[in-house]
Amino acid sequence: MITVTAKNLGPLAEGVVELKPLTIFVGPSNTGKSYMAAAIWAVAQAFQPDSPRFLSSSLRSYRRNYRRTRSGRYQLPKEDEEAVEAIQYWLESSEDPFNDSSGITIADLPEPARSTVDKFTHQLIQRNCGTITNKLRQAYGTDSEFARNGEKENFSLTVHRNEPSLKADVRLTDHGNLTPIFDVSNARVPLPEGRNFQRQFDQRHEFHREFSVEILEMSRMVVAETILDGFSPDSYYLPAARSGIVQGHKVLAASVVRQSSFVGLQELHIPTLPGITTEFLSNLISLDSEMGMYRDASLRKAIDFIENSVLHGKIHLTETSRLPMPEIVYSPDNGGDTKGEFNLEHTSSMVSELAPLILFLKYLVDPGDLLVLEEPESHLHPAAQLRMARGIARLVNAGVRVLVTTHSGDFMGQIDNLISMSNVSRETAESLGLDPEECLYPEQVSAYGFRFDAGRGGSVVDPLPVGSDVGIEDQEFLPVSELLYEQAITLQRDRLE
Repeated sequence: MITVTAKNLGPLAEGVVELKPLTIFVGPSNTGKSYMAAAIWAVAQAFQPDSPRFLSSSLRSYRRNYRRTRSGRYQLPKEDEEAVEAIQYWLESSEDPFNDSSGITIADLPEPARSTVDKFTHQLIQRNCGTITNKLRQAYGTDSEFARNGEKENFSLTVHRNEPSLKADVRLTDHGNLTPIFDVSNARVPLPEGRNFQRQFDQRHEFHREFSVEILEMSRMVVAETILDGFSPDSYYLPAARSGIVQGHKVLAASVVRQSSFVGLQELHIPTLPGITTEFLSNLISLDSEMGMYRDASLRKAIDFIENSVLHGKIHLTETSRLPMPEIVYSPDNGGDTKGEFNLEHTSSMVSELAPLILFLKYLVDPGDLLVLEEPESHLHPAAQLRMARGIARLVNAGVRVLVTTHSGDFMGQIDNLISMSNVSRETAESLGLDPEECLYPEQVSAYGFRFDAGRGGSVVDPLPVGSDVGIEDQEFLPVSELLYEQAITLQRDRLE
């Protein structure tokens, strides 16, 4: 499980969050929920497992270069050359270096090769930590904007995972002096594809050198996969202001397109936006109706539930000649049939609020991805909020990792009941109109309460217990309910007297 610790981030004095399939943030406004969500999104963006694909391409390049060089001695960096020679000597001096047909571990490599792999791992983690910092700068501007009270030296962000072990620190000062903690010694390197070392053992030197190069590069690829294990392939952030952004995204896109013809002739005036909003808009504008043709069946069912039960209609894209991008339209459900199409500017705030969520789910999000969703209850009737909570549970059970921030007691109450479903029979759940696909187990959920701590001069994050008896033990909304109840009783008593 991945844990993110933030200190002096925005209004946050300190917070520790363990990410689970469903992670929930509650608390008053301006206590740092969005800051922490943005930090987790930045971590996911930095550690998404793209490096193995890059290294695979690099490995093919090495093989190609090797074959082009008849001597077998193409130029390698000095450290790589020493590592390859050490592996080659190890191969030639060992009677049976591959006594396990499934390959070797990093710990089995000779020391120069292990040292090279460790250095690569260190550089990979440091690169990712630098990406986290850049993503936060994109989201909030200068370092002083997201460091609490502008104190850059006190800001820190730590990414931690137990197995395989990983600890990486992000700072805004003395970044180069931070040493990540990791253990990739047990990572298993398979035999290079299409090779049989035992059969070709007698081909000696040239074969051993090519084989050694491949072992070194495959070790790096395996290490990258090990370091990035458990992180999401992709991550998406849907900000709280998404309905307004969606309403205006066509105007912004049209403005950019109109100005593009003046490139080189006059200065362009393009509005600046926060990084998260820019990322959200970029994803929205780049949508193509062909992108969502093939979707996971469970994810498709979850999308259908949200459209049918919450939205009562369909959101889809339609081509238009007016803009170099598809139009987002809503087709209401008329007794089982969807008839008519309405542009978002002619729909309710509920539709424009849910439209980007539906589009991201249909065209971008895949199982395993992280979806950060701020205030999913916005513009929804209380009954629709309950159905939205059920839809999110379906997304989680379809494999999407979801992080939500919420101010809704109704939404949280439904989540509580879905967790309590794990402790009752299927028949009981169905008698309440709930579906087994909406059941959440306590181990799937982590929840955190954000509150201002006068002693710390900022907000702190409290983990909220999660159990199958009452769901999430949270006192956030109870005082409000008690206050309303007390007011109602007092007013009625006074009227009757």
